[in-house]
Amino acid sequence: MRPTAPLILLTVLQGLAWGLIATVAWWLPSATASQLGFLTDLERLGSLLAAAGGVASFFHMHRPQAARYILRRLGTSWLSREALTTGLFVAVLTAVAWTVGAQGPGSEAGAIVSAGLGTVAVGVTALLYATIPAMRSWHSPVTVLALMGTGLVSGEALALGLAAVGPGASLGRLGAPWLLAGILGLTLVKGLQLHQFQLARDFPTGEGASGLPRGPWRLQDTGTSRPPYRTQPQVWPLLPHGVRVAGYTTVGLTLLALPAAGALAAVAHHGALAALGGISAAVGAVAERWMFFADATHSSRIWFQDVPRAPSRVAGPTASPEWVREFLAAVPPASDRD
Repeated sequence: MRPTAPLILLTVLQGLAWGLIATVAWWLPSATASQLGFLTDLERLGSLLAAAGGVASFFHMHRPQAARYILRRLGTSWLSREALTTGLFVAVLTAVAWTVGAQGPGSEAGAIVSAGLGTVAVGVTALLYATIPAMRSWHSPVTVLALMGTGLVSGEALALGLAAVGPGASLGRLGAPWLLAGILGLTLVKGLQLHQFQLARDFPTGEGASGLPRGPWRLQDTGTSRPPYRTQPQVWPLLPHGVRVAGYTTVGLTLLALPAAGALAAVAHHGALAALGGISAAVGAVAERWMFFADATHSSRIWFQDVPRAPSRVAGPTASPEWVREFLAAVPPASDRD
């Protein structure tokens, strides 16, 4: 699928905000009085990231004026559910971060509720992609685990990196083992996702994938006046092998390896290296999401692919009989008949 900036920003920033507030909710019971201001800043940073992601999503709409109808299909549309859950997450997180914070009454409850709504919002967004049968690369529970794991790990790594260079260094050391465990789990999930993407690329072509007898078949006429489907966002050229290798290497380095090194640096009191790991995790989340879209295979590739043209066994490009051409030539135009 063609990567688009609004979708990348929405999913990345939503996941970062969720990871940040989930980390704050976990750190709050162990925080000292001098660290509460830092945790409030983390909550406010998360609210800004979540709000920016929500605003970016509007630029993906073909007709923004139709946004008022987006909640009309909550019973059947994952897109409507995404709009509702993301809106609730942004609204509650913003209210908690800028009114209660980590110092006011009910701060722990507010952080827990915000983190819970973030879990639902990120999960619904992941299910939106995982429930599209035509996107063979995504139609798997692995998609949910990968999107949610990326958000949680990148947000926690960013929080740990910021804590390592501020008053929350002790909190960072407390969270480092859990971050390392999350990175290990995400590494396994990404391995399964790579296998899923490979299976989608190897999906049978038009030689027999339609299930119709006496194949092969090819699509000759789309029956529409719209631009060719292969120029639409769903159809994206297969990535060259070198680009794919470079892309996944970048993801492994920035999202997994450097944040893991940053977690170890936080334990060893190397704040600058821990901060580098947190920044790297945010960059890695963007790279991961670009590959998630760019390397995905739509099932329509069965019919839209660069293969030698073969005559269709349904309707070949044969010329009309002579008597048909003579009859059409003898029929006067409609303007003359009137």
